[in-house]
Amino acid sequence: MIFLSYSKTMKLIKSEEVLKLDYDKVIKFYKEYVNPGQVKQISKFGFGKQLAVSSEGINIVLDDGRIIKDFTGGIGVLNHGHNHPRILKVRNEFNKMRGLEVHKNFFSPYVAALSHNIASIFNNVLRYSFFCNSGAESVEGALKLCYKYFKGDRKKVLCTNISFHGKLFMSGGISNSPEVKKIKWPFPGEKAVFNYDDISDFIKVFNQVKNELYAVIIEPFNASSMRFFTDENLKIIRDITAKNKVPLVFDEVYSGWFKTLHMFNFMRVKGLYPDIVTTSKSFGGGKGSIAAFITQSWLFKGAYGKIEDSIIHSTTYNGFGEETLTAIESINICIEDHYDKRVGSIHAKMKMRLQRLQKRYNKLVSSYEGEGALWGLFFETDQINSVAKKVIKSLPFNLFKDPRFIDKLMVSAIIEEMYANYNYLMFFGSNFRIPLVVSTPINVSLDEIDDFFDALESALDTGINELIFRFIKKNIFK
Repeated sequence: MIFLSYSKTMKLIKSEEVLKLDYDKVIKFYKEYVNPGQVKQISKFGFGKQLAVSSEGINIVLDDGRIIKDFTGGIGVLNHGHNHPRILKVRNEFNKMRGLEVHKNFFSPYVAALSHNIASIFNNVLRYSFFCNSGAESVEGALKLCYKYFKGDRKKVLCTNISFHGKLFMSGGISNSPEVKKIKWPFPGEKAVFNYDDISDFIKVFNQVKNELYAVIIEPFNASSMRFFTDENLKIIRDITAKNKVPLVFDEVYSGWFKTLHMFNFMRVKGLYPDIVTTSKSFGGGKGSIAAFITQSWLFKGAYGKIEDSIIHSTTYNGFGEETLTAIESINICIEDHYDKRVGSIHAKMKMRLQRLQKRYNKLVSSYEGEGALWGLFFETDQINSVAKKVIKSLPFNLFKDPRFIDKLMVSAIIEEMYANYNYLMFFGSNFRIPLVVSTPINVSLDEIDDFFDALESALDTGINELIFRFIKKNIFK
């Protein structure tokens, strides 16, 4: 038996030393201890060659003092922007008073208050909340509740062909985005699939499997491809599932908290409620790692209403004090700062600038889609000229195993140009379609949006083929 002498063998980095780590040391640790593949991927872009040291609003300050404007919206997390002062205040106050984070033997006033507030938002139709840590966890919890409701006698979930619900086993198993479908996940149970927003296909598939279904799960707005279910189709699906007593789950992990005009996207349809809604991302105000599934009473009580079933679903970090307090504040900011009106103004500004952009670059920009503070630009690959195609064909062959490689290359070239020469951070969606995503906090100013689009137009004036040449030379052949 070998006994380690920890004092002699361990070289631990102290908390005050972390920000003294330079870029090379951070990359070395990523390669050795985190994820070497991630290093290869992110290092293809300029933002993968620098470190960030602080952030506020839409501004990210780099280690060389350069300020980057963040137009990723934190990929759904930053509806309040970076380090919102009210969020920081409540978290600091909680820690100053030595607040109790979690204890299974005491009831939490934070969990009680947050659950009350959420039920109020949903007019007590969606009533019972369970708090976990990530969107994928909230989806897993929602489906587990539905499965338990039917006592395990039903085995199938009905989902859509472009769905993205997370990357855990259950949530990954019902995610039909190609970024998740690279392997066949060992999905517990079975799934049935219908075409997104195709009500005829939904009815056909539903009728085939309705007696085997324990849940139907859809995204009213699919953020990774910028597609909507129509209002009418949402109502039809709600009517059919209710009539057949099959729980309907709306995944609003990304689209919640005013990202797409309404507090939740499904609220665009008056009087419409699912049986469960899932949420995460901006629920935590950009600082808290918190998610939730919120369910109607009949379903929750039918699954977990008995005392012997009451803790069948639990987690160690369920309802952490600081996280739930952060979520309470994030919701109150949404209401008190009139995010409904703010996102309406953002929507109008974005749509106006996108219309102008498409008109100006009508051969390059095929379309734009989205709503509120989340939009996607789609590009015509036939704008790549013969010289660029020749250069692209000289790239490593394995890149072409991805049928969406050309689309990714085009948007990557624009993303790199915006970062390198205009100080903007962007990203692209990675479902079947590859949009260049334009996403902001809800408290962004309209002038900041105008400045962004001015920069994007300037970048596109360079020409897509020139941008592709620059990106390949700088990041692939380097």
